[in-house]
Order: sequence, then structure tokens, then C-alpha cells
Amino acid sequence: MKDFINKIIVPACIYFTLFTVPFAFIMFVIYGKDGIFTAHRVAASFGFMLALAASNALLKGNKLTLPLRVALHAIITGVGFWLFMLLPLGNESINPLIGMLIYYVIYAVIMAIIGLRNASAHRRADREQEYSSMFKKD
Repeated sequence: MKDFINKIIVPACIYFTLFTVPFAFIMFVIYGKDGIFTAHRVAASFGFMLALAASNALLKGNKLTLPLRVALHAIITGVGFWLFMLLPLGNESINPLIGMLIYYVIYAVIMAIIGLRNASAHRRADREQEYSSMFKKD
């Protein structure tokens, strides 16, 4: 249970805070004190943050291959986004298909940036690693 709390609940709460505070501020600036950030949307955004935290825990694991982990991460976060962010908006939002398209474009850009950063870090670590000869003279 403690592992579940540390791997999913705590990150979800952090993501939720990092998402909610700026979003609420933006809604206040745009719409004033009658902003559209309702309790229903707050609860829905927390549901999405739980899905995001769970999929991030899966992504960080090593039991599956990296392409499979990334694909599952994309599917879980996409379903979470649709279920918790687009579906509750009903007809007042853009077309859900367009919303999902926008989501996956943003997802692809973010994952590409993360992948390039990780590849660069691995290359740098490989260059800085001390050389040891495989063919030692006895």
C-alpha cells in the first residue's frame, strides 16, 4: 500500500497541484471571479492526474520493453484525457476527436523532447565512462 501511495498517489497530487494552480489563475484572468473552473472540473482533472501518475509508474518500470511502455503510456494517458478532461465538458467543448488529435500532437512533441534529452544524457555518460580494455595482456 505504501508503494502504491508513493508511486501513484503522491505524484498525482503533485501533478494536480502543478496543473490546477496555473489553470485556475488563467481562468480567473480570462473570466474574472465567475471563472469556469468548477468543482466538477477540479475532480475530473484529478482523475486525469491519477491516470497520468499510473501510466508514468508503468513507463518507469523495466518489466516491459521501452516501445511497449511508451505505447501503453500513450494509450492510458489518452484514455484518461478523453475520459476525465473531454467527456465531462459535453457539448461546450471542441469536437472530442479534434481534442484528442491536439492531445496526441502535444504528447508526441513532449515525448520527442524527453527522448532526445535522455539520448543525449546517455551519450554523454558513455563518453565520460572510463575506458577499460577487453583484451588485457597477462
